[in-house]
Amino acid sequence: MNILLIDDNLDLLKTVKEMIPAEHNVTLATDALQGSELFNKGDFDLVVTDIDMPGTGGGLRLVSEAASRDKTVVVYTGSIAKPKEYYKSIGAKRVFFKAIDDDELVKFLSSL
Repeated sequence: MNILLIDDNLDLLKTVKEMIPAEHNVTLATDALQGSELFNKGDFDLVVTDIDMPGTGGGLRLVSEAASRDKTVVVYTGSIAKPKEYYKSIGAKRVFFKAIDDDELVKFLSSL
Protein backbone atom coordinates (compact mmCIF):
# COMPACT_ATOMS: atom_id res chain seq x y z
CA MET A 1 0.00 0.00 0.00
CA ASN A 2 1.27 3.51 -0.84
CA ILE A 3 0.78 5.84 2.11
CA LEU A 4 1.22 9.61 2.26
CA LEU A 5 1.98 10.71 5.82
CA ILE A 6 1.74 14.44 6.59
CA ASP A 7 2.66 16.33 9.76
CA ASP A 8 4.58 19.52 10.50
CA ASN A 9 6.00 17.98 13.68
CA LEU A 10 9.06 16.06 12.44
CA ASP A 11 9.43 13.96 15.58
CA LEU A 12 5.83 12.83 15.44
CA LEU A 13 6.07 12.24 11.69
CA LYS A 14 9.00 9.87 12.24
CA THR A 15 7.26 8.17 15.16
CA VAL A 16 4.10 7.47 13.16
CA LYS A 17 6.18 6.24 10.20
CA GLU A 18 7.89 3.72 12.49
CA MET A 19 4.45 2.40 13.54
CA ILE A 20 3.55 1.50 9.96
CA PRO A 21 4.61 -2.02 8.96
CA ALA A 22 7.57 -2.18 6.56
CA GLU A 23 5.58 -3.77 3.73
CA HIS A 24 3.94 -0.39 3.06
CA ASN A 25 5.58 2.38 1.02
CA VAL A 26 5.48 5.57 3.06
CA THR A 27 6.09 9.05 1.64
CA LEU A 28 6.56 11.89 4.14
CA ALA A 29 5.44 15.50 3.86
CA THR A 30 6.31 18.14 6.45
CA ASP A 31 3.46 20.57 5.80
CA ALA A 32 0.06 20.80 4.13
CA LEU A 33 1.36 22.45 0.96
CA GLN A 34 4.00 19.77 0.39
CA GLY A 35 1.42 17.11 1.22
CA SER A 36 -0.99 18.51 -1.35
CA GLU A 37 1.72 18.66 -4.03
CA LEU A 38 2.81 15.09 -3.37
CA PHE A 39 -0.79 13.89 -3.31
CA ASN A 40 -1.49 15.47 -6.69
CA LYS A 41 1.65 13.93 -8.23
CA GLY A 42 1.48 10.48 -6.65
CA ASP A 43 -0.75 7.45 -6.55
CA PHE A 44 -1.54 6.97 -2.88
CA ASP A 45 -3.94 4.43 -1.43
CA LEU A 46 -4.05 6.12 1.94
CA VAL A 47 -3.47 9.63 3.26
CA VAL A 48 -2.66 10.00 6.97
CA THR A 49 -2.60 13.65 7.97
CA ASP A 50 -2.44 15.95 10.92
CA ILE A 51 -5.12 18.63 10.78
CA ASP A 52 -3.56 21.57 12.59
CA MET A 53 -0.77 22.66 10.26
CA PRO A 54 0.13 26.02 8.79
CA GLY A 55 -0.46 26.78 5.12
CA THR A 56 -3.36 26.63 2.70
CA GLY A 57 -6.05 25.39 5.05
CA GLY A 58 -3.87 22.91 6.88
CA GLY A 59 -4.90 19.30 6.65
CA LEU A 60 -8.62 20.04 6.30
CA ARG A 61 -8.38 20.97 2.63
CA LEU A 62 -6.33 17.87 1.90
CA VAL A 63 -8.86 15.63 3.67
CA SER A 64 -11.67 16.95 1.47
CA GLU A 65 -9.54 16.75 -1.68
CA ALA A 66 -8.42 13.17 -1.06
CA ALA A 67 -11.89 11.99 -0.07
CA SER A 68 -13.37 13.54 -3.21
CA ARG A 69 -11.06 11.25 -5.22
CA ASP A 70 -12.20 8.19 -3.26
CA LYS A 71 -8.92 7.88 -1.36
CA THR A 72 -8.89 6.56 2.18
CA VAL A 73 -8.06 9.34 4.63
CA VAL A 74 -7.00 9.03 8.26
CA VAL A 75 -6.89 12.14 10.40
CA TYR A 76 -4.90 12.50 13.55
CA THR A 77 -5.02 15.59 15.68
CA GLY A 78 -4.08 16.93 19.07
CA SER A 79 -7.11 19.22 19.07
CA ILE A 80 -10.37 18.27 20.69
CA ALA A 81 -12.11 21.39 19.38
CA LYS A 82 -14.12 19.32 16.91
CA PRO A 83 -15.62 15.86 17.47
CA LYS A 84 -14.61 12.82 15.41
CA GLU A 85 -17.91 13.02 13.56
CA TYR A 86 -16.91 16.37 12.06
CA TYR A 87 -13.77 14.94 10.47
CA LYS A 88 -15.71 11.92 9.22
CA SER A 89 -18.30 14.23 7.67
CA ILE A 90 -15.62 15.84 5.48
CA GLY A 91 -14.21 12.52 4.35
CA ALA A 92 -12.01 10.96 7.03
CA LYS A 93 -12.47 7.21 7.33
CA ARG A 94 -10.80 7.10 10.74
CA VAL A 95 -9.82 9.70 13.35
CA PHE A 96 -7.07 9.27 15.92
CA PHE A 97 -6.27 11.72 18.66
CA LYS A 98 -2.58 12.21 19.45
CA ALA A 99 -0.84 10.17 20.72
CA ILE A 100 -1.74 7.43 18.27
CA ASP A 101 -1.85 3.92 19.64
CA ASP A 102 0.35 1.88 17.31
CA ASP A 103 -1.75 -1.27 17.79
CA GLU A 104 -4.88 0.57 16.67
CA LEU A 105 -3.11 2.03 13.64
CA VAL A 106 -1.72 -1.34 12.57
CA LYS A 107 -5.13 -2.96 13.10
CA PHE A 108 -6.74 -0.27 10.95
CA LEU A 109 -4.15 -0.71 8.17
CA SER A 110 -4.76 -4.46 8.22
CA SER A 111 -8.48 -3.88 7.72
CA LEU A 112 -7.96 -2.02 4.42
